Amino acid sequence: MRTQPVLSDALKRSIEVIEQYDFEPQYIKGEYNKVADAVSRRPDFLGALITEFGLADDVTRSLVEAYREDPFMAEIIRRLEAKDKATSAEFELVNGLLFLEKAANKRLCVPNQESLRSLFLGECHDATGHFGYQKTAANLLQQFWWPTMMRDAKLYVETCQVCQRDKPRTQAPLGLLKPLPILGRPGESLSMDFMDTLVTSKSGMRYVYAIVDRFSKYARLVAMPATAKTEYVIKLFKENWVRDFGLPKSIVSDRDVRFTSPASASFGGHTNPQGK
Repeated sequence: MRTQPVLSDALKRSIEVIEQYDFEPQYIKGEYNKVADAVSRRPDFLGALITEFGLADDVTRSLVEAYREDPFMAEIIRRLEAKDKATSAEFELVNGLLFLEKAANKRLCVPNQESLRSLFLGECHDATGHFGYQKTAANLLQQFWWPTMMRDAKLYVETCQVCQRDKPRTQAPLGLLKPLPILGRPGESLSMDFMDTLVTSKSGMRYVYAIVDRFSKYARLVAMPATAKTEYVIKLFKENWVRDFGLPKSIVSDRDVRFTSPASASFGGHTNPQGK
């Protein structure tokens, strides 16, 4: 790794971890090294890891106690003890630990206790190299199960301090704000939008068509149905603004299809709609 001219952030982190140990790496040809990473890829790797550090008894005891405090897991255990066939087809109780068995893969059921779930999330994210959400979720799906596991995994990865600090951002930087020009008099520029009242009147009106003069802030609010098309909006604009004040030089709106359609864009000749 040290011979590479440019090191990625992932390699830099790997070197920092490796330098903590005193060893001499020896190269083994691929055809003679068929079991590489076998331990880390076994579904029961975490159990072996916990046993190695002497935490198996403590973790098992914590799981069994937490099962009693979690109503969801406690109900599953109650059904298993009552010999419920539907529950027994999916779940199994082994030495006090609850397992979900699907597609010939047994997964440990983790009760609703933050410390336990954080422990297993950490083993599948922190201890495996701080991979992204998809790889972390794949690791979890091999070994564990609880109802909100995917949502918890996504939140854990998004809020991981190491990932936030060290991983490069792939999203392009946000653009600068572009303020609208200052106007000289009323009627030059309008802003328009639709507001959903969430209530439909007896006459079928639900939306409010808001037309605001950007200079004076004078506004006209027009009721309209939720199914209003572009032609109907143009008609409302003519009857409620153009008839009294004439056409503006520009219109500021969002990218609603009724504002960006060819019929709306070409309305008025010199009017210049701007999607902001």
